[in-house]
Amino acid sequence: MIHQPWRRLPSPGQRPAARTATVVVAIIAIMAMGGAALAFWGSTDSSNPARAAADALQVGSAPTGSATNQNVTVTWTAGSTVGGRAATGYSVHRYVSASGGTAVPATGGCAGTIVALTCTEAGVPAGLWYYTVTPNLSLWVGNESARTAVSVNHAPVITTGASVTFTVGAAASFTVSTTGFPAATISETGTLPSGVTLTNNDNGTATLAGTAGPNTGGTYPLTMSAANGTLPNATQSFTLTVDQAPAITSASGVTFTVGTAGTFTVQTTGFPTPLTITRSGTLPSNVTFVNNGNGTATLSGSPLTSGVFPLTMTASNGVAPNATQNFTLTVGINHLLLAAATTNPVAGTPDNLTITALDGANNVLTTYTGSKNLVFGGASSIGAFSPSVVNGAGVTTTFGASTAITFTNGVATVSGGRNGVMTLYKAESATITVSDGTINNGTGLPITVKSAAPAGLALTNPDQPVSCGSLSGNYSCTASGLAKDGSLTAKVSFADSFGNLAVQSATNDATISLSIPTKGSALPTPLTILKGTTTSTGTFTLTKASNSTATTAITFGSTFTLTVSAS
Repeated sequence: MIHQPWRRLPSPGQRPAARTATVVVAIIAIMAMGGAALAFWGSTDSSNPARAAADALQVGSAPTGSATNQNVTVTWTAGSTVGGRAATGYSVHRYVSASGGTAVPATGGCAGTIVALTCTEAGVPAGLWYYTVTPNLSLWVGNESARTAVSVNHAPVITTGASVTFTVGAAASFTVSTTGFPAATISETGTLPSGVTLTNNDNGTATLAGTAGPNTGGTYPLTMSAANGTLPNATQSFTLTVDQAPAITSASGVTFTVGTAGTFTVQTTGFPTPLTITRSGTLPSNVTFVNNGNGTATLSGSPLTSGVFPLTMTASNGVAPNATQNFTLTVGINHLLLAAATTNPVAGTPDNLTITALDGANNVLTTYTGSKNLVFGGASSIGAFSPSVVNGAGVTTTFGASTAITFTNGVATVSGGRNGVMTLYKAESATITVSDGTINNGTGLPITVKSAAPAGLALTNPDQPVSCGSLSGNYSCTASGLAKDGSLTAKVSFADSFGNLAVQSATNDATISLSIPTKGSALPTPLTILKGTTTSTGTFTLTKASNSTATTAITFGSTFTLTVSAS
């Protein structure tokens, strides 16, 4: 009740004048309309209501507060006026900071005017709040109390998506975010690709970032965990996908064999698995290319034609760039590989051969086994001497004739002086061939045959037909049917026993003497064969005397003698 010190109050039981009541109502209305009032007039003596003095609400004491989950209980001590009047109610507010800011009226059990000295506000948002209590007395409102911090903790929740996609070789970043109070610490379990890390930012977020290393394409299952001391911790099943552009990892070429089934697998890497592998370029007949849809493709078939087939392989998986590879399909044929102990044999000297059966890719045909009828060729005969091979049975067979050679697991080798012992006689460069009628040794085996040691002297470049015996250290040649006083002109050479011209010495010239015929003449004498050569530098002429026969003995020291007659 508001008292007016400026007017005596009526005695008990006495009805106040109408004018007095009007004034009191007016004063109350004015004070109510005027808003908060920190001071007012009030009686100071209950035994004498006429006695009154100014009074004021004291500042409330700072409350205490505690939070359970998101329920905050605020408790405070009773407030009063300076004159000892008890506060009749209290209002509760909270702030987001220790000073300043805008007051947020408490809600729920702490809303409005609270008569008790405690209240509980439910559903308070997580965070650090600062609570105040303001006392009031009827219409008078006091000053609010000092602020009290109350931490409203909330278990963390991971709010960001459960997956992200990076690409090999490209820098990328993803932020893991959470709610809850205080700010959560974020960690992960599971294997990360090289070059990628998870960093806790100490503010309720974490950063998954980096550049995924080479060949790390794939799916990485992770578990994200967030903890802030309030249970339960938050977990999230998280998938990091690392895309990787395709690469073709298989060889850039393969060799097939005509008429033989062959297969080759094109292999790739990349993520997702390259579902599409294509090729461009022409394939040989009876060979196909099939994309398997699993990161591989198959090139297969039994080609009918030989040759070189350039192709381009392309792999794609939706991650740029596509992979391309220049690829060569070579189609060969089964063939025989001929090798010799020496490719520079001396005429008349046996040379051991090794014959290997190969497929188009030069793999040994181990199924080529047993006795095979082969025909050799490519070398020339000289005089009565023809190139030959000793077969598996020890029989000497000349080139051009079929001979039996024994193969074991695709290979024929000489054993005991048989099964491929070749002898060539003519000094020449030749290409030795061999065939079983179906397969052969292709371009052949180049051989250079050297002449043997000199076995005698021979006439070369004669201007008349001559006939000679077998070449040996001493033998003879005759030019017959010459006219009267006719002559034979020729050169003199060293020759081996097969008739190949031969070098007598690499260091010394050779002097060739001609004897004087009994009838006729032989000029000049001597002749010279220079070192390192096979034939005399000059010619000689043997001349008949009338119709008689002229004979000369052509000699090289006491080693060789060639008797030449002109008749």
